[in-house]
Amino acid sequence: MSLAGAPAALPVAAGCDARCVATQVIGPATTACAAAVEELSGFGVRWLDEGAARPKFDRFAWLQVARRTVTLSGDRAEFRNAAGAYLAVEYGCDFDPKTLTVLDARARPRSPTLPAQSGPSAR
Repeated sequence: MSLAGAPAALPVAAGCDARCVATQVIGPATTACAAAVEELSGFGVRWLDEGAARPKFDRFAWLQVARRTVTLSGDRAEFRNAAGAYLAVEYGCDFDPKTLTVLDARARPRSPTLPAQSGPSAR
């Protein structure tokens, strides 16, 4: 999926790490990747991001260093199921900054956080 009306490519500095590359294209990447993640939800998605303080995509890694493609990921969304209940999900999106296209998107149920243990059994 590429962005209609977006420039064909954005310049990416040669010495950038994955976070730097993602930061340079975060606007178009967030728009394209959020749309790709939303397509994975059969019944709708509820985003729990809070703008710049808690963005939709807050983790970045190289997909392929040689091609300068990155993976953006996050956990601030819930997918609605057929019964109307929301399920917390983790999601990822592989993005090509040179062509501003989504290469792949995926989501899975987020693992519940286990409460901290206390007392004699936790020792």
